Amino acid sequence: RIEKADEVSKTIAWDAPRLSPTTGIYKGDPASPIGSREYHRFLEGVTVGSRGTLLYFIVFAIASFFHQKSLEFFGWKKETIIVTFSYFVLCIILSISKNIYVFYITSVGTGIMRTISMTVPYILANKISAETNGGKCSSIAISMIAAMLPCGMFCVTMMGPLIQATGSPDVSMWYVAVWSGLACLSA
Repeated sequence: RIEKADEVSKTIAWDAPRLSPTTGIYKGDPASPIGSREYHRFLEGVTVGSRGTLLYFIVFAIASFFHQKSLEFFGWKKETIIVTFSYFVLCIILSISKNIYVFYITSVGTGIMRTISMTVPYILANKISAETNGGKCSSIAISMIAAMLPCGMFCVTMMGPLIQATGSPDVSMWYVAVWSGLACLSA
């Protein structure tokens, strides 16, 4: 049933912006009777969320392709600060406005943010490892970063139950905004 599919998607979704259209923007309800206005709104939200996901993956691929050039131009620290601060602002704006255009812009931001979050930690691990090991990079540092990725995914899977408890996808956007803000401050 669609209710179970929606619960599974909320539980395993790692990026909060994809959850926003179904219940946040369109005010849909997957548990409403088939054919009802709320059910159609839910389906519209799923369609928009799917487009946002496609946009996110396209941007992620393009940003990954050009990431080396971006690193050479900005450096890892400036790039990280710019991207995480921008993502922080986008998540807050989406949480407050629930605007479809902001959703699509946030989908673009998610693709760029994903590129940074999946590469910069490895760059730093190599850099710090080389500095402490006389110019040699350590596979242990890379393994430690790779081992932390499932921990991050576990934290994000908690968004489903949190959204269920609050009845709003906004909590996931605020979660992402807070962590993006903290990442920006720590850079």
